This record gives sequence, structure tokens and C-alpha cells, in this order.
Amino acid sequence: MGKINHFLVRETELMRLNGQERTADAYVTTVRELMAFAGREVTFEQLTPEFLKAYEARLTAEGKGMNTISFYMRMLRAIYNRAHKVGIISDYRKELFADVFTGQHQTVKRAAPPLVIRKLINADLRKRGQIFSRDMFLLSFYLRGIPFVDLSYLRKKDLCDNELRYFRRKTGQLMVVDVEPCAMDIIEKYLPCVYHSDRLLPILVRDDKPERKQYASALRLHNKRLNEIGKLLKLDFSLTSYIARHSWASIAKNEGVSLAVISEGMGHRSERTTAIYLASFDKKIMESANQKVIASVYGVSE
Repeated sequence: MGKINHFLVRETELMRLNGQERTADAYVTTVRELMAFAGREVTFEQLTPEFLKAYEARLTAEGKGMNTISFYMRMLRAIYNRAHKVGIISDYRKELFADVFTGQHQTVKRAAPPLVIRKLINADLRKRGQIFSRDMFLLSFYLRGIPFVDLSYLRKKDLCDNELRYFRRKTGQLMVVDVEPCAMDIIEKYLPCVYHSDRLLPILVRDDKPERKQYASALRLHNKRLNEIGKLLKLDFSLTSYIARHSWASIAKNEGVSLAVISEGMGHRSERTTAIYLASFDKKIMESANQKVIASVYGVSE
């Protein structure tokens, strides 16, 4: 009988050789969680609709969110299909995962209003780590809500003449962002920390650890520090790295920036947006949109 974890050893080795490290990590995490539920190694033959429903119920009872449950089920389904493709599974059941949740549950996006952003700017923080995370949060906000992953992988060559050019790691889309003075101040503040590195910011600078692991650790620590800062400021919501992105979009909308410009400015890509807006927006419009968002925080009118 084909044990899932045994099958995965060879498959994840191949994935890592092909540069699919994140997918390999996701598969390993999924099977580890599955074995923790079963209390033993699990074979493909033991995957039945009843087994999966019981697994889903256990995840729910443990307080796992719907999207987390969906993630585990989708990864397990992908492993199952992969095993079938290479001939490990003889009795393939196409509808095996039909009764468990594999969709996307819409979550409420939290955004910080200008008043909270100003409180963050003026916060009297004493711990170096908290100061760094506050600065990275603000830099993300100032750069049109750049995700922390893209911020982490920026290189010095991406910045030229107050213009930042980078490719989004999620979509591969080229982003061109004018770096406003408030953002440049933060970048220049940390340049001495990356003197011997080609990175723009001191996030992924270790030579003795793979970048993907550095990023995962940095993100966890960043969000931990942001949560601490949120408690110090007595915010009624948990401060996370993605709130910088949501805040930029929310404030831009409140400042009268069109949804189309916001979508373009954040690098969103969808068939609907592409069908309606075929051409890129003028660079001056995008620059003006970013200036409006930043001005609303500082209380400065154009």
C-alpha cells in the first residue's frame, strides 16, 4: 500500500531541484498535519470521503480557518492527483474531495485610517526591532502598498533616480513606483546596514541560510513586532504587514482615486480589469495618486 509520506520524499526532492521549494514545503506541511490527525502514516487507499470529512471536522474543532482548511485539502488533492499520474493509485476516485471545502472564503480586509498611520509615524518606540518593523510597514504604505515579500527581495539596482522598478513575485508584473521623500528617508536610513549586500533593505542578507527560509522567519518576526506595536498604540485590531497594503487602497479610494487607478497602482491583475482598462495609466496619474494618499496621512493638501 502506498504511504503518502514515502511517496512525497521523492516528489519533493524533484520539486526542489526544479525550484518549486514553496510547493514542496506546502506538501510536506500538509502531510505532516494529516499524519498528526491520523496518529500514524496514512496510505492513499485510506483516503475516503468519510476519512476526509472527519479530518475536516478535526481541523474545524482545532480552530482552523476555512481558508486554512481549504489549503490543506487542496494540497492533499494535488498530492493525490500527482500520485495517480505516476501510477501509484490504481483505484482513482475523481470525486474524492467533493464533500470537503476546497474553495476560497472571503475574509474581511482590515485597513488603518490616516489617524492610525499618523499614530504609527509618531509612536515613541524604544526597541530597535519594533522601530525597524514600523519603518518597513510605513515604507510598504509609501510605496503603494508593496507586499512585504516584494519589499524583502528588492535590490539596490531596482532603485534609480527616485524610481523603483521591480517585478511582483506573485504575478511577475513589472511595477514602476516613484519614491516619495518620506519613503526615500527610510531607505537611506538603512543603507549602512546593507553596505556589503546588493539588497536594498536589511531583510534577506544572510549567506548561511536559504532566502526562502530567511523570508519566512522575517515575515513571522515582522508580524509579531507589528502586533506588539498595535497593542502599545491600543489599536482595536491586530496590526499586520498586509494592513499597509489594504490601508493604501482604502485611503486612496476615500481620497477620490478611481478603482481602476488603485488596481493598477497595486499591481492587481484580473480578466475583468484587463477587459475594461486595456492600457496602462499615465505615470503622472499614478504619481499623483500616491502623493494624495501620503498627503492625507500628514494632513497636507496638494
